[in-house]
Amino acid sequence: MEPISDGYKARFAEGAKSTSLSKIYKTQREWEVRGLTNFKRRVLGFCGRQSVKSIDELARILTELKVIDSAEEGRQFIEGLYGTDADYGNGTLKFTRVQNNNGQEACRINRSDYLVCDG
Repeated sequence: MEPISDGYKARFAEGAKSTSLSKIYKTQREWEVRGLTNFKRRVLGFCGRQSVKSIDELARILTELKVIDSAEEGRQFIEGLYGTDADYGNGTLKFTRVQNNNGQEACRINRSDYLVCDG
């Protein structure tokens, strides 16, 4: 998998900045992680590992998080996520094109955590 592009990271960061009540994050990287973490929580919850979302549902979530401006922009944005992985601080999110139970195009989001070794 390819890493998510800098342009996409910036969009998640801008979404986090516009929806945050606090401006405690100082660096662009901190804002990117905040934006991707917000997205992960909306799509997977706190402990979820995998979810399949329709393109419309994913576009709605991205719009609500202010990552994109409109649902119409969503399809193009989501198209750019396929085959990438995004570092959100504690792990990565992987984006894969799939079909849902109705045979419609959907996006599978998988979460992988980083392993921490104390030895």
